[in-house]
Amino acid sequence: MSDGAALDTDVLLKISAYGLSGELMALLAPHGSPGTLGLTHLIAGRQLARKRGVVDRTGAAADLASLLAQLERLEPDDGEIALAAELASIAQALSLPLDAGEAQLTAIVMSRGLPMMVTGDKRALGALSTMLADDADRSPLRGRLVCFEQVISAIVTMIGAAAMRSRICAEPEVDGAMRLACSCGRAAWDPAQLEEACDSFVGAIAGATGDLLRSGSLLA
Repeated sequence: MSDGAALDTDVLLKISAYGLSGELMALLAPHGSPGTLGLTHLIAGRQLARKRGVVDRTGAAADLASLLAQLERLEPDDGEIALAAELASIAQALSLPLDAGEAQLTAIVMSRGLPMMVTGDKRALGALSTMLADDADRSPLRGRLVCFEQVISAIVTMIGAAAMRSRICAEPEVDGAMRLACSCGRAAWDPAQLEEACDSFVGAIAGATGDLLRSGSLLA
């Protein structure tokens, strides 16, 4: 049973397109056994096949298959299904962008006390902060949300900015912000740009989510 990070589909697809599944697992392993929704195990391959702009589809598919094989299946129980439905209902009433998958992951993390929820959905992060305005409601998620840029920043520390730029620029359409941060297609590039860009994104997300976003490095 997973006792580590809960990951959403968007993060898995981007990490796989960049060929970083091994680095991601090494990053998350010290925090417990990571997992993703059981449904993600079933549909992520098809979602990757439909994702536009991926250059090396064969390599990305192989990386995704390897990653999914190492991730636990997170299946919500009845209580977590009810909590996810409640979160989705609140989001709908407030016209906030929180899809069913993010609601289920959130419910599982809150219910089981998992150490972190890693998501590439910045809008969902902001929505959760708005929805959980009461201090008691925020407590189960406080310091447990992790954004995609925090993952990239931690992996940069592991493999170096130049190696990360090579991965990102090999797949420039996967994430436009990362492409700009790496000046893909240009000879001149300052490695500090990538970390500065990640810090800027993380800072903006922290401003929107407050104490829900995990602080500090993901490196154990």
